[in-house]
Amino acid sequence: MRPPTKTIWKFPLAITDRQVLPMPPGAKILSVAPQAGILTLWAEVQPDLTPTSRRVTIVGTGNPIPAHPGEFVGTAVMPPFVWHVYVDREGA
Repeated sequence: MRPPTKTIWKFPLAITDRQVLPMPPGAKILSVAPQAGILTLWAEVQPDLTPTSRRVTIVGTGNPIPAHPGEFVGTAVMPPFVWHVYVDREGA
């Protein structure tokens, strides 16, 4: 039997405190960085799976971190701002 095919998807993020992304179950977050001026998250996914909702929290340096922001996945420097990105665990 052949293992499931995986690929890397990118998810442009809005600069907002919290948002929900449709992401296939089992997605592995790889990184977060600016791309062409847009805060972007990359994840390794199995594209044939039906996406579920994953909550993303973005915190600017110096701002309070909300309770239960999720797992830290990366920091992106987008002068003059620095954004710190968290993603909820699946099923959270």
